[in-house]
Amino acid sequence: MIALATMSAIHPNLAAAIDSRLIAAVPADAIAAILVDDTGSPSEGSSPLDITARIVGYASRVGLLSALPDTESLMLDAFATLPALARRPFAIVLTDIQARTLAGRGRRLASVQLGLIFADRDQNQAIARAIQRFLNRYTASETETIQRTQADGRTVHRLTSTRWPAWVVIEWGPVANGYLIALGSGAFQRLARGMTDAESGRRNGGQLAEAYKMLGGTDATWMWHVDFRQLVRALSPTMGTLPERVLDTLGYADSNARTWAVMAGQRVVRFECIQHRDHGNRHIRLAAPASADEIAEGLIPEQADTYTVLNWNPREFLTRVRDAYLQTRSPANQRRIRAAWSQIEHDLGISVERDLLNQLGHEVVAHTAPKHPLGIGLLCTVQISITGSTRLVRSTIDKLFAKWKRDQQLRNSGLTIRKTDDGLWPRPRGPGPVDCH
Repeated sequence: MIALATMSAIHPNLAAAIDSRLIAAVPADAIAAILVDDTGSPSEGSSPLDITARIVGYASRVGLLSALPDTESLMLDAFATLPALARRPFAIVLTDIQARTLAGRGRRLASVQLGLIFADRDQNQAIARAIQRFLNRYTASETETIQRTQADGRTVHRLTSTRWPAWVVIEWGPVANGYLIALGSGAFQRLARGMTDAESGRRNGGQLAEAYKMLGGTDATWMWHVDFRQLVRALSPTMGTLPERVLDTLGYADSNARTWAVMAGQRVVRFECIQHRDHGNRHIRLAAPASADEIAEGLIPEQADTYTVLNWNPREFLTRVRDAYLQTRSPANQRRIRAAWSQIEHDLGISVERDLLNQLGHEVVAHTAPKHPLGIGLLCTVQISITGSTRLVRSTIDKLFAKWKRDQQLRNSGLTIRKTDDGLWPRPRGPGPVDCH
């Protein structure tokens, strides 16, 4: 959630807002949804999804996805070949997910129902061309089959393959006032009903629609929603109490669901959340405009077109994520991971929690000064406040980066990791320094 918020917050000049019809098209019982209207961005190819699509596309071209199972590789490859996603109002909706237990007590994905809902009928031809490019690249006549059918007066295409599990079915076609691409058996029919009902005013989107109203949704450029109860219901038959325990560790046990939104104004980007509970919803403001004192102190440069001030506790967040991740590992793997990390801290003479995380404050500022030459919002300035010992933070970071440097040299990785004379560790092969002052 934090990563999505940060990418959204630093994306410059977001002006569009999510349409209520897109909200209504999301089924009330959806497990999760991400809604984006990035059409207000003037920079073609500079949105977070554009950037992600290019990265995934490059990884596919150089063969980095070849080690993945066919299903996961297909999902990433399909996303990389549809960069048009980032330039049109759309929603990614998860309506079902199932896991299966392996013989060695591990778990794998068993099936999903996932859909991409586009809200702009005028773009249907462009979307169809993007799909055709993907098909030309990915399908083979010996293994893939494409069927064309008529359903409720619309043309629906269906792609199956002998290389994929039986549940992997891709269907696409125009629906109501938009376009739908669905993955998973039955996903297209389920989501198409919701889109048709929304167009006729018979759907309200449930909790997501409630949050949209509470947040003043006309200002939202990104929204994402997770229904924890539906997620637990889908996974618990195979995973037992693990989903509930992970959610509890992450701090979501007191919520039935949560909806997050990025609200873009002229310059300030707000980050807000609705906590859905049995005894009433709660509105949480996670990011707000800078105070007059912060502006006077130069925390927000005049050159910054966009900024956000996020109230966030890095120590609590990272500790919860660590503990939640460890819960998903076997007891033996947990012991190995903890022992390996303890050895690193012992060798360096540090405690990351004590010497780094405990020294940080709860204020994170992201802004767009200096501007990236290509206008890529993802590459911005991020400042995390230090309320403890600056010397201790700098020393801990120096030791961690120095170890990373030694490890890369031993592996002959080709990465150049160095510390500059003014105490900065530039990121290897990438723009933008990490300021340790």
